[in-house]
Amino acid sequence: MRDDFGPAGDELTEEQVNELKRKAKRVRPEDEEEVRGRFKAAEEKAKKRNVGQDLLDGLRTLYAMLTDPDYVITWKTKSLIIAALVYFISPIDAVPDVIPVLGYVDDAAVVAWVLHHIAKEVAAYREARGWTSEP
Repeated sequence: MRDDFGPAGDELTEEQVNELKRKAKRVRPEDEEEVRGRFKAAEEKAKKRNVGQDLLDGLRTLYAMLTDPDYVITWKTKSLIIAALVYFISPIDAVPDVIPVLGYVDDAAVVAWVLHHIAKEVAAYREARGWTSEP
């Protein structure tokens, strides 16, 4: 992943950004448990479909921030991360993941937007963990 965390979210429409923010506001503890239980399988499926390395790196960074017991993030950040990871895990989204090549474009846009939106917190996390490269 690049240090600029990709595009500023211009791949998402204003409506999509607002929907992501609405979903983040409705995040429940059960949603975090769902992410923890289903992330690895969804990641493996994405790897088999040859998604881009930037998407995988972004997802791994978000997942690491969410699940790291020794690192505290704000609820606002946590809810955005959970909303993005639930979107990734869900087979039902704007562009179904089963569509070759295009299936993960919307997922990548959501992840890029969240990474950009919380870029300072991501940078602080990476520094705190001593990451000089991606997870």
